[in-house]
Amino acid sequence: AAGAAATTYADGEGDPCPACARLYAVGEFWIACDYCDTWFCGACVAMTPGWAQRMGKWKCPKCVEGGGGGGGVGE
Repeated sequence: AAGAAATTYADGEGDPCPACARLYAVGEFWIACDYCDTWFCGACVAMTPGWAQRMGKWKCPKCVEGGGGGGGVGE
């Protein structure tokens, strides 16, 4: 559906990081899993904006361990 991917959250709203339960704070780096669309704070998954940009698709720890969202790492 058109517009289905549009975000509906304003800064500071949304689900907490599943690893640490903190909520987003303006200025923090967060990353979404390209397979399950779950957001994590960068500190919990040892990710920086520069590294995220270089790696392309990112699979969260849950998807890596459980195979969620499809194939294995690197697919």
